[in-house]
Amino acid sequence: VELMSISPDVSDEILVELNKTIPIAAPNIEKLREEIIENRRRIVEFKNTLEQSQKERFHYYEYLGAPPFHCILVDDYLYFGLVNYHKSPMEYRVVENRPCIKLDTKSIDFAQRIKKQYESFVNECKQEGREF
Repeated sequence: VELMSISPDVSDEILVELNKTIPIAAPNIEKLREEIIENRRRIVEFKNTLEQSQKERFHYYEYLGAPPFHCILVDDYLYFGLVNYHKSPMEYRVVENRPCIKLDTKSIDFAQRIKKQYESFVNECKQEGREF
């Protein structure tokens, strides 16, 4: 499993723009940054509960610009769409299950092109130390 998320270290300007794309926007960018930090904490905490062989197959990367795409790559399938992340239930009182598109990277040209972009992004994250 390889997950990508925006880094809490991005500029305020990027967070302002990102907040405009979220179905339930944070009340301000300080709160959005807190939510992103909480996402990281939960993902890293979850990874630390895995057995070593599972940890080696679970990667989490953070990008520093606007999202290049929203997807999750699991084995040979690309799940393309918006993915939920931590929001305080007491503040938002909503849990959303949003649909996504499941694409086979072995047989669908579009998925293969996205996978190549994804692999380039992963290499960049590894080189710059943005893998957790």
